[in-house]
Amino acid sequence: LSLGMDVYGYDPYVTVDSAWNLSRKITHVLNVNDIYENCDVITVHVPLLESTREMINADAISRMKKGVILINMARDLLVDEKAVVQAIDEGKIRRYVSDFPNPIVAGHRGCITTPHLGASTEESEDNCAVMAVRELRDFLRYGNISNSVNYPNCTMGVCEQAGRIAIFHQNKANMITQF
Repeated sequence: LSLGMDVYGYDPYVTVDSAWNLSRKITHVLNVNDIYENCDVITVHVPLLESTREMINADAISRMKKGVILINMARDLLVDEKAVVQAIDEGKIRRYVSDFPNPIVAGHRGCITTPHLGASTEESEDNCAVMAVRELRDFLRYGNISNSVNYPNCTMGVCEQAGRIAIFHQNKANMITQF
């Protein structure tokens, strides 16, 4: 949006919370083929699942506009890179940008690769640490779960009344039971 582009988004599993956070200027499409057929620049932002593995394949590429720029900073196995290289050689894809350099794409004409370091900057490490402490504190205080890898977000609200906690005395030191 900041670059003056018309932005299309496709997410078959969009949550209500995510939908509320989307800009009204983003066009939500219900079929991924609408992305392939209408967009000049396609970025991939999905987790690697069996259903998304090689979602960008020869069939998807055949639906894309000629001269498309494809950006994958999510997971390397979302893209069939052999099909991408072939499409670059044939002039279908103008550029492939990825932070997963490998022998297939690294150094190939039309491919721009960078190391996969996005979460390794000093700022991101600090932000992740702060976020982890806040989420752990929220869980320990109120039982709320957010951003778990294997459990849905679960909000119990804020505790209005203190519960009981067991404190054991051992060698004159207080030890709080572990959760």
